[in-house]
Amino acid sequence: MIVEAQNDYTEFLIQFAPYTDNITEANDRSCSIEYNDDSQFVYAVALGKNQSTYNIFFFGEMIGLDKQNALVNRTFVGILSYTGSPSSIDCDNDFTFTIQFIPGAFAHQEHIVMVTDLIGSIAYGFSDLFTFSYTAATNNLVVYQNNSLSPTASFLPFAVDYDGSLGIIAGFLDNGRNSRVRYRAVIILFSISASTAIATPISSWNYSASLASWQAGLTNVGADQYAAKFDMSVSINPITTQVLVGIQSINTVFLFSYTTTTLTSISSMSPGQAIGFGKGVAWLSYTLNSFAILVNVYSTNYVWSSSKIYIYGSTLTNTSTPVSIFPNIQQPLYSYMSSIFLNIITTPDNLILLDDQGGLFVILPAPIGYYSSTVGPSQQIVPAFSSQLPCIPGTYKNTTSIGRCIPCSAGTKNDGTNRTIATCINCAANTFCPFGSTCDSISNDMLSNVIQAVAYPSSPSISGIDDILFFTLFSIGSSPR
Repeated sequence: MIVEAQNDYTEFLIQFAPYTDNITEANDRSCSIEYNDDSQFVYAVALGKNQSTYNIFFFGEMIGLDKQNALVNRTFVGILSYTGSPSSIDCDNDFTFTIQFIPGAFAHQEHIVMVTDLIGSIAYGFSDLFTFSYTAATNNLVVYQNNSLSPTASFLPFAVDYDGSLGIIAGFLDNGRNSRVRYRAVIILFSISASTAIATPISSWNYSASLASWQAGLTNVGADQYAAKFDMSVSINPITTQVLVGIQSINTVFLFSYTTTTLTSISSMSPGQAIGFGKGVAWLSYTLNSFAILVNVYSTNYVWSSSKIYIYGSTLTNTSTPVSIFPNIQQPLYSYMSSIFLNIITTPDNLILLDDQGGLFVILPAPIGYYSSTVGPSQQIVPAFSSQLPCIPGTYKNTTSIGRCIPCSAGTKNDGTNRTIATCINCAANTFCPFGSTCDSISNDMLSNVIQAVAYPSSPSISGIDDILFFTLFSIGSSPR
């Protein structure tokens, strides 16, 4: 299930699985559900990775209130539940709302994040001033009015993920107004109790830039107010107990491992002095170490200009290179999508893109011999889905994934007639078989070497006519003519 909060239209857009590029079938499994109050502004929605029910958690604030004053009935948490048949979607009669307000008086929350357990039965929320748990089955909201992750210093949460028993949260810790580095990035391993909503920190990792690095000059002043350049991202792999953390303000993605007692840094990758690498991170496979990184491009004054998605096929190291970058010549950007991506989410097989105009595009995995075409439909729909197209001759694809087809290496070929071939086959000996070959029917004996280099011609000597023209057109002497 895919859910988007569309605040401009005060409604939730819901797309039920299974997903298809057939527009009619997709529309039949899509609903737009209006908020139950036009004064609500929804910050985030959350679903379980292995969702077992049709409960959608969301939270936000009431609009039109003074941001600075601590007020009651400001921050709300809710559940949108679908109780109908999954095979025949009824958008008009089978949705119900349940909403509760965070008790107590609070000012506007600039930084608040939410996550659910694996099956989507309990939601956990984190802000600088409180944490909460919300159990769907009992409609029980528990709020702990303190920052239990950092009781002594202000901790601003930016991103969180949860594997069902342990969580990873990334944010900035306030060093105090007298510190040169006003806010420092910190990653915290924690557990949380649904009955008390108290988050218990287990282990933490503090980022510290080396003195010789360009990041050493950063102070992170202004991180307490929302700015896109400070966004972070977290994605847990519950199978390998590893986690990717993206901190785009330092242009770096980190890989950690975790246990019930420790959080350990394994490696990191940074493409150089810039900003935007790691705006989003997401695992594409829990078993194959495949993952995606959202890379944003900013101007020198932090104007967001475009985005790319780097896809990797092996464990993250400081020398990792992507196996594919989206968009590319084979997988262009859907014509109705903006080139600026706000977030990426995986299921993990499907990759979902959210752009800055509210557009959604879902890249579905394609089987061996096929690739996920991202051209999309000829009309604008939200969400739009990729389709499957066979690899063109001279290329191959040996996995079920969202990736592109890869050209055959020199000495191998693929004529494209057998879609089940997982790789290119060797060409016959002594045949012309270059990169991306479709056949090996030309013998090298039929070819001859041609030297294409041609000597550059020298200019001819000046002729007598040129002399006459030169002396006629130009005066040479001490007096004018």
